[in-house]
Amino acid sequence: MSGYLESETSLFDGITLRGCVRLWRITESCVRPSRELIAKRFAEEGGGFEATFDLCRQVGLIAEQSGEVVLRQKSRPRIAALPGALLHAMPSKGADWWVEMARFLKGFAFREGEYRYREVFEAGHRFRFVRNFLMEAGVVAFEPSDGSYRLTGEMLWLYERAVQGRTGSSFDAMTELARRRELVGLAAEEQVVNFEKERLGSAFEGDVIHVGKLDSAAGYDVVSRESGEDSRRRYIEVKAVSPVDWEFYWSEHEIAVARAYGERYFLYLVPVSDSGVLVRDLLMICDPSTAVLGKQSGWSVKRDGLRCSRFATGDEDNE
Repeated sequence: MSGYLESETSLFDGITLRGCVRLWRITESCVRPSRELIAKRFAEEGGGFEATFDLCRQVGLIAEQSGEVVLRQKSRPRIAALPGALLHAMPSKGADWWVEMARFLKGFAFREGEYRYREVFEAGHRFRFVRNFLMEAGVVAFEPSDGSYRLTGEMLWLYERAVQGRTGSSFDAMTELARRRELVGLAAEEQVVNFEKERLGSAFEGDVIHVGKLDSAAGYDVVSRESGEDSRRRYIEVKAVSPVDWEFYWSEHEIAVARAYGERYFLYLVPVSDSGVLVRDLLMICDPSTAVLGKQSGWSVKRDGLRCSRFATGDEDNE
């Protein structure tokens, strides 16, 4: 199988995460799950049994013992957790499947604040099956605006193992991404500080304060003034964004501060590309709690996640 890289075939041809889950579900439901019986039931719902079976056996999710297919007890996750279990097993047990996956992942490069990949036709044709598998797993997302693919933050550990051949945790990869984003964000803030000083002129440049360096919890990054004639304060939150979709994360605290200051609060969206921070192309949004979060604002807003904390119930001492 190691010769697949020189051919147009892919070990992931016919393999989907849905198929892996289907194989697991069928095996679990059979009283005496022989390979022939599972294959028959699998085919009733779709194709790809042989490829799916070979992968799941290779990574240790299933095994054949005395003519029956068994679920490996040591790696027996709930069905909902099966995709994650399969991915975590790939680097150490995935053999040639992992070689193909790793080669695809190595095509990503850090640009515009994210790890992105743009296909050429030949590479896209060769890797389309593993790419689709990783998209189904949530490792890769497609950006229709520019035809590129990006790695999702939760799965950077998989990219790290592909690039460095490591079998450790994802901590280093996540830390490196956070460090790069922090540097890009700081560069955008400093560019905005300089932009504001130029906007106001030398007579008022002393009114521009880089708050983000002093207090990261203020809810804004820069304090400036409206103009040379208008001394009212302008509170500026700086966001380094992709020039493709201008997407940014806005914390609940920042939103609360924006609502409190109203028209005195601005978002400065600063595009970042491979050529650097494009402060001259920034987008200023006055009163963004209304302009962005209001109805018919022209922005797509997604609520992503909940902040949860554990509180004492008084029962711990009784456990």
